[in-house]
Amino acid sequence: MDATRGGRRAVEGVRTIRYGRDGKPLIDPATGEPYVEVRYSDRLLMALLRTNAPEKFGGRVVTVQQAATAPLVTLYQLPENYGVGSGDSRL
Repeated sequence: MDATRGGRRAVEGVRTIRYGRDGKPLIDPATGEPYVEVRYSDRLLMALLRTNAPEKFGGRVVTVQQAATAPLVTLYQLPENYGVGSGDSRL
């Protein structure tokens, strides 16, 4: 995943200085510098994963429908003497 294509906040995080209740920056006792916190965006990371690898992180169910088969039709051939002697003049 490329962090330069919009995912920098998700992958590298955003560095922010922490402040105390008095409004002054908190000082890291080990370094004497202001305390810096790195915050990551979990939601953005999940969106990037779904976009770049949908088969693994998509979370979607794919339904494959098969074409319905035509109903089975059986054709019968009528006997040659069908309708003879029944009095029906249309045949």
